[in-house]
Amino acid sequence: MSSQTALAEEVSEALKDLTDDTVIVVLGPTGEGKSVALKQVGIDYASDPEVEVLQVETATATLSQEFIVELRSRDRPILLLIDEADLILDAVCASLRNADSAGNQILVVACMHSQFEHKVDYWKREIGVWRVVRFDGLDADSDAGALARYWQRHGLLPGSYNGANPDGVADLIQTASQGQGGGLSMDRCLNYGTTRNFWIG
Repeated sequence: MSSQTALAEEVSEALKDLTDDTVIVVLGPTGEGKSVALKQVGIDYASDPEVEVLQVETATATLSQEFIVELRSRDRPILLLIDEADLILDAVCASLRNADSAGNQILVVACMHSQFEHKVDYWKREIGVWRVVRFDGLDADSDAGALARYWQRHGLLPGSYNGANPDGVADLIQTASQGQGGGLSMDRCLNYGTTRNFWIG
């Protein structure tokens, strides 16, 4: 949630002044909501007449220099979304660097797993404008608290927790998000990307 907000803000800021190719990496472990956040970015800009949104399927993508040149020739800037970009970001950065820079600039938003973080410095050298948004779990003061208040406001808490202090419920959510249990039944925890539904037992 706070990470998704940070991503939305980074994309918005980048698109306001897209004078150079820009790469935003969404970095984090599996199951923290990176893919859901990427899809939300696509939805947010799908009807924006000032930008063309394209999502790349990494299993079939080549992203050659010729492809980048073709994208630059289109009539508006490109927002290029790449999920599971770990294995193709080398090629993307090389194509952006080597392709003719004339034409529209490209904003790449690429999701990758934390274990590839060591490659970020290399990619930064390839592309000068680079941003990283981290998805590292719930933040106790913002995300967990927001979930607790939302659940309470909409009557989603189990009966025994209906009158509970939201701060106490937030603490339980935060504890569970760190895999510590703490009063939440983790065997019934469903991961829905940017938020997690914890059935409190």
